[in-house]
Amino acid sequence: MANLQQLNVDTIKIDRAFTGTVGTASVKVSIVPQILDLADALKLGVIVEGIETEEQRDYFAAADVSYAGQGWFISPPLTFAQLVIFHKERRGL
Repeated sequence: MANLQQLNVDTIKIDRAFTGTVGTASVKVSIVPQILDLADALKLGVIVEGIETEEQRDYFAAADVSYAGQGWFISPPLTFAQLVIFHKERRGL
């Protein structure tokens, strides 16, 4: 963690192992707010992997960080061409 500030990164990714704990009694869920606080303090974007429920989506949407989510709740896996169409549709282009 001490070296994180020295890395030339602008985004961190939260693994689905942590995302899956949101809304549960798992001990790992207590790490998620600290990851988000760290990202906020370092002005890092966040990619949240494995969003599979509305509760998980709402949890990260309520966080005070810039985030992008991926997972079955948002979309099944897409080819690049499908991804371009997906983004155009979501942005109303």
